[in-house]
Amino acid sequence: MKVKEPMAVKEPMAVKEPMAFTKGCEDVLPRAEGSQTKNIMKSIMDEDRGEIIKRYDNNVRGKELDTSSKNKKHCGKEGHCLEEAMGIKPNGKNEPDIFGYEMKNDTKVGVTTFIDKEPDYFNIRGENFKGISKKCNKVKKEELWNNMYRQNTRKQGEKRIGGWKVNKWDIDGQMLSVCEDNSMTVVYNYEKDTRKYKDDCLEDFYKDGKDHIILKWEKKTLETFINRKFNQNGFFICKIDKICFGKPITFDMWIQGVKEGIIYYDGYSELNGRWRGCFRAKNDFWHSLITEEY
Repeated sequence: MKVKEPMAVKEPMAVKEPMAFTKGCEDVLPRAEGSQTKNIMKSIMDEDRGEIIKRYDNNVRGKELDTSSKNKKHCGKEGHCLEEAMGIKPNGKNEPDIFGYEMKNDTKVGVTTFIDKEPDYFNIRGENFKGISKKCNKVKKEELWNNMYRQNTRKQGEKRIGGWKVNKWDIDGQMLSVCEDNSMTVVYNYEKDTRKYKDDCLEDFYKDGKDHIILKWEKKTLETFINRKFNQNGFFICKIDKICFGKPITFDMWIQGVKEGIIYYDGYSELNGRWRGCFRAKNDFWHSLITEEY
């Protein structure tokens, strides 16, 4: 098989060794059979990486992203501007942004998003239903929110759920839990609920002191999403003065990060808004995975 000569790229700057994980830190690229296949794969990856660096040098390095044309209230405006600068068309596909790499910008808020994923199903009074935004589920959504809405609302009368911590009951009697099979659930328990109004908003079904699942992400869904998005060629972060490449992230690495609280749930969903199911990690975590800088 013939391949083009790889584009020459700059020598990477020295970086510190990536942070060790408890599990899942094995080599994650598929093993090629034979030295010739390995060389071909490396040649293709070098050429693709060279093209990414070329776009970064021409359009991003040393430049401030112009977000004046974007919605000021939209927290992802910098990311959209970076996509435009790097020649990437925005899409909702579950795949890496470019050449098998997921692209991230160097966020000013100190955290970076992994995924924004709606659960596989929600549960009201023991009955599962899918698609929280579907018109046919409007009544069920209202019932779930009326039972479970948080007391830390930003404005009077607002009903929203979210902000769960892994393996830690919050003041509203809710907790994010990673199951033995690495699926994830949010559970509610009446005895852990400190809301003064809980007896007024709760149906009797939830007052028995048992753990009730109110939503769930299946392991297969999360595993497929993470591996397709982050476990190809890896990721890169565009900073103003350098571009940084990191290794692929496997689902095993990701779910272990959730278990250890390194990767956390950071979304709140309003009754009359769309679902916001963000999992994020501090930028220090992402920077610890960097292996090359240009």
